[in-house]
Amino acid sequence: MDDKIRLLTGKSGEIDVFIDAQEMVTGRTCVIDQSGSGKSYLIAVLCEQLLQHNIAFCIIDTEGEYFSLKPKFPNQKFKPLSSTHVPSKI
Repeated sequence: MDDKIRLLTGKSGEIDVFIDAQEMVTGRTCVIDQSGSGKSYLIAVLCEQLLQHNIAFCIIDTEGEYFSLKPKFPNQKFKPLSSTHVPSKI
């Protein structure tokens, strides 16, 4: 039996398209496309699915686009970092 958690990312025609959750959170993930193509929406969908499966992840949200996830998942632990946590000198 396959114990992998698969995250539904969309459809290609009539076929559901999935991403292996373990591969996504243990590797590097980058979504690149034109402005307005749905990148932010895809990331929000993936984050929601990870939260539904209680899978920890880190997202760097410099624009505050994903702040709305917190009220949708009140039982999850969120550890937002503000700019005060970023060292001023490297």
